[in-house]
Amino acid sequence: MITETEINLILNGIRSNSSFRLEFGKAADSILDKIFSYYSNPNCTCKSTIKDWIIKNENKSLELINRFKDSLKEPVQQILIESKKEEPEKPIQQPSNIPNLKIGEVFFIERTEEAYKNFHTKMKDERWAFRGLSVTPHIHEGKEVWAIFTY
Repeated sequence: MITETEINLILNGIRSNSSFRLEFGKAADSILDKIFSYYSNPNCTCKSTIKDWIIKNENKSLELINRFKDSLKEPVQQILIESKKEEPEKPIQQPSNIPNLKIGEVFFIERTEEAYKNFHTKMKDERWAFRGLSVTPHIHEGKEVWAIFTY
C-alpha cells in the first residue's frame, strides 16, 4: 500500500522536478492534462485525480520514486519538516492602534442616493479604516434602509 508520504513525494516531484514531471506524464498519459494543470496550480481540483491514479497504479508510482530517489530525497525531508511545524510563538497582532477602525460594524442609512453619498463623504472625511464593505437592502425598525457592514 502506497503511503501518504509517497503520494506527497510524487506531488512535490510534479511541482519541483521537470524530469520527474515528464516521466510521470509518460507513465500517467491518461491524466497528462491534470498533471500540467496541477503543476500550474497546486490548489486545482485535479489533485484528487492524480492521487487516485497514484493509488491505482502503485507499482508504477513506486518505480518512479525509486528511479528519482536521489533528486526527490530532499523534498521528502522538507515534507517531514513541514509536517512537524508548530504553531507560531508570537500571537498574531491585532490592529488596535488604528484610528477610526470600523471593522465589523453595521450602519443603517436611508435607501436614497443622497443618503449614500453623505455616508460615503463621512467615511472619506473621517478616514475610516476597514478592508471592505457590503451593502444590502434591509428593513430596520419598520423602515426600508441600506444595511452597510464593514469588514
